[in-house]
Amino acid sequence: KFLYLKFHHIELPILQKQRLGNEIMQIIYKLVESRSKVSEITVEDPAPMFKKLRDSMDYQWYNEHKAAYEQEMNKPLDVLDCSSKEEQEEVGKYLKITPAQVNILREALVYDAIEKKYEGQHGEAQMTEGGEEKEENAEFTSTNEAYLAEMRKFRLTVKRRVLSEDPELLEMPKTEMQKELE
Repeated sequence: KFLYLKFHHIELPILQKQRLGNEIMQIIYKLVESRSKVSEITVEDPAPMFKKLRDSMDYQWYNEHKAAYEQEMNKPLDVLDCSSKEEQEEVGKYLKITPAQVNILREALVYDAIEKKYEGQHGEAQMTEGGEEKEENAEFTSTNEAYLAEMRKFRLTVKRRVLSEDPELLEMPKTEMQKELE
């Protein structure tokens, strides 16, 4: 038996950028959490900005519920290692999000892990007054190259997922597709 709760979310342009959407989503997530008969939050045909909002809410929701899951289930809630469909369904069931959203959450956590791994170690190379790169930056340069390689691999993984979910993007001219993927 399925129980559907249907919410319509309309935000007038004058009210945008005031975090109202975030507050409404928090209320919906808390309502869903309190109802044991509701199994997951799904969104039919979401607008691009709504997808971003939902993804950020899932990330926040995960961080708020990670400790409770680990205490309740007596095992870690490790979404990074959550690659099989069964694992995604288990995590999704607990967080009340779809397995597809679990995968997007996993990508956000991978991105965070890469950023934390190289925190303060990537960015612009330091230059001498003459405009040449300082010699003591050899370690920085190799770290920066490793960071860029890891981020490139990550971006390609995400791009493959997005293109598999939305094959119409492949039919667009390259510049249009790149703009859509941003």
